[in-house]
Amino acid sequence: MAVSLYDFLPLIKPIIPNVSDIQAVYHLRRALIMFCEDTLLWLKEETGLDVVAGQREYALSPDAGTAVVTVVDAAIGDKRLVAMPEHVLLRSYDAWDAPEADTSSYYFLNQAKAFMLFPTPAEDQAGALTVHYAVKPQYASSDLSVDDYLLDDWGEYLASGAAASLQRQPGKPWTSPQDATGNYQLFRSGIVKARIKSSASFTTARPLVKRPIFTGRGV
Repeated sequence: MAVSLYDFLPLIKPIIPNVSDIQAVYHLRRALIMFCEDTLLWLKEETGLDVVAGQREYALSPDAGTAVVTVVDAAIGDKRLVAMPEHVLLRSYDAWDAPEADTSSYYFLNQAKAFMLFPTPAEDQAGALTVHYAVKPQYASSDLSVDDYLLDDWGEYLASGAAASLQRQPGKPWTSPQDATGNYQLFRSGIVKARIKSSASFTTARPLVKRPIFTGRGV
């Protein structure tokens, strides 16, 4: 079930009573961006993608209002791919024109956040590629919705992050550097807990599994 960022307001308003809804949601979005970048907890799955012979680059399709942070897992059929930095692959193979393989073994994201396979596949494999990747809100996103467990499980921490950002503003009725420090510490403790949960979800010792997916669609 998807919820709006405005559904977090009952957690923020008791901390910052006089803040407007628009201001609160703006600072919540900033906190959520940091949370997603640091925890990789908001995941999207793309499955059934076609592997095309001679094609190494594949565009990912995050939902409107979201952006790709990084890929956390990928597989072609039953073969799990290994994440490898581009510069390591180029150093190992000397150039991108390395011999094509029947199926790729490695992947990375390029600077444009496109998903790259290496070596370049030599055979078509219809519907064989599955990619799990972490996403975050875009700064300019409006009417963003997220999965309800971000509210249910992490809402208190995210509200504290929004409150800390608001309380750092100078010259506002809610300005309070001391309270901002306390709220930011609570926010960071949530990030630590979420990072542990996220890192335990994907390990090289277990097969690729289907994950809960956040819609990211507008409300």
